[in-house]
Amino acid sequence: MTRKVLYFATIGFIFQSCGFWFYNYRASYDSNFVIPNENADTTIRYKVGQMIFRQSFKSDLYHRFASKTYDTLSFYGPDYHTLKFRISESNKSTNVHFNFFAFNGWRSRPPNKLFIQSFSDSLKNKFHATETVVKDINNEKKRKNGT
Repeated sequence: MTRKVLYFATIGFIFQSCGFWFYNYRASYDSNFVIPNENADTTIRYKVGQMIFRQSFKSDLYHRFASKTYDTLSFYGPDYHTLKFRISESNKSTNVHFNFFAFNGWRSRPPNKLFIQSFSDSLKNKFHATETVVKDINNEKKRKNGT
């Protein structure tokens, strides 16, 4: 009798572990964007902050914190995902530091990947930003057809 219980418990544990293998997405992404600001325009920070807010509403992200001057923006998504933006200005540029941390999700369809891509493309196209990736660690399942 104890053999049967042990056998079924072992089989159950193995199948449970396999299910978590596909949903076990982990990611940490850290990047810096530099927007050239030749005219010392102080409204770029507000424009970037407003653009981030508009895109977050389209992506079902939840607003956590925003300063009145758009210095810091924090969002969180389902399954323990956090996105933080720190916007600062210097003499000739506006800097956007972006930090993303993900804890759960499908490895074949990483959550918030489209939001990160559209945010990055919008900064590059609208504000002529240059991106420097500091850290990009994830266990995304790579597709065999190269996409």
